[in-house]
Amino acid sequence: TNTATAEGFTNETTKTYTFKNNKISKLEEKSVVKLSGDTTQYFNDYKTSADKTVEQFKSVNGASAKVSTNNSSEITVTVTYNADKMSESERQTYSLNESIESAQDILTKEGYTCK
Repeated sequence: TNTATAEGFTNETTKTYTFKNNKISKLEEKSVVKLSGDTTQYFNDYKTSADKTVEQFKSVNGASAKVSTNNSSEITVTVTYNADKMSESERQTYSLNESIESAQDILTKEGYTCK
């Protein structure tokens, strides 16, 4: 989990990895944006941006994405990568060729906590 905050804005991103034979087999990346105060007026802009992001994953083998909202101040984007269904090139593009140890090292450097 990694959290970024600014006045009226919180973005909490959680990455959940599944490993098979010491390699990533699945990744679920969930980003929850919470708006408050004056930033809630930009809800539709954030939602439009999230929809565009999700659209990009329709052409990626083994990936799925969705946007959901919880009232007019919270947007969740969930992207799931099934590495077993992706080409070698796609796994490389989305950094899904890592071992458990390598993935933990990369995530820790990016500010995530690993459990």
